[in-house]
Amino acid sequence: MKRLQRALALLLAVLMLVSFAACGTKTTDPDVTEPTTSDERTYKTPIAVPDGVLNLGIAKLRTDRSYAFDVKTCSTAEETAEQLRSGAASIAILPPALALQLYEETDGAVQMLAVTTQSVFYVVENGETVKAVEDLKGKTVVATGEQTDDGKMLLALLRMQGLDPEQDLTIQYLESQDALTEAALSGEEGIWLMSEPYAGRACVESEALRIALDLNVLPEEAPTPAQGCLAVRKDYIQAHPAELEEFLTYYEVSVNFVQYNLQTAAAVFAGNGYFSSAESALAALPRMNIVFLTGAEMRAAADATFTILRGADALPPDAFYYGI
Repeated sequence: MKRLQRALALLLAVLMLVSFAACGTKTTDPDVTEPTTSDERTYKTPIAVPDGVLNLGIAKLRTDRSYAFDVKTCSTAEETAEQLRSGAASIAILPPALALQLYEETDGAVQMLAVTTQSVFYVVENGETVKAVEDLKGKTVVATGEQTDDGKMLLALLRMQGLDPEQDLTIQYLESQDALTEAALSGEEGIWLMSEPYAGRACVESEALRIALDLNVLPEEAPTPAQGCLAVRKDYIQAHPAELEEFLTYYEVSVNFVQYNLQTAAAVFAGNGYFSSAESALAALPRMNIVFLTGAEMRAAADATFTILRGADALPPDAFYYGI
């Protein structure tokens, strides 16, 4: 019954969003009533999020539902995970690998609640030589993340596109996405393997750059891997089931706000410092792959990630996934 109520609430919210968008009204999210002092609650769900783009999906919930949810920004994903491990937070946004690590370290006291972001890797070129994946063969490309989880995911995406990263192309690595962006903006012809929002920002700052390929478009039988997820403590699920259902409803509405109101969301994200400008935000947001996947869809995306990072014989059990 609770899930039916949440689905009906969400459907109404989406219909209202679409209606307002059709009328050209995109300055507010019409499904959200501005909180008043009477909405203040004695108990607010503590939520931890890492600084950066993984928390874009929660932005509207954070603003409009602050009377019910206390969202804290941490410096790193590791610090965010510690908030969940210690019980200082009941819900957190994390890379899937960290969520699984917590599940294993706490004997199942943490579960994955939803996938919030899928892979966001793109081929950026200063030039016109790359029109299809096959055009990368024999090329030298520049990337970042060697020996990291993100680097492993990038190589896996290339393989799923039909390339052998060790045989078909030469990859040169830089130390960070900032260094990669600086190299792309140098004005020299070249090919860069970049993630969003860096790819969009670079293309806005230089008319010579273009998004040549979307590496996240995979064969139909290959689920797009997850890069961000919601993790939740089981003791919170048991103690606050109504608050959890409310959170899931408004988190999905918050995601829909970004998807249905790109221009407004871009202005908001630029205003609060997530992006250097609204133009840069508007260029990146459609390719940020901000999603809200639960149930079987969540598991398919997360298992695709764990297959890359741990191998197909080391996938988490059903108990790791909320609602499975």
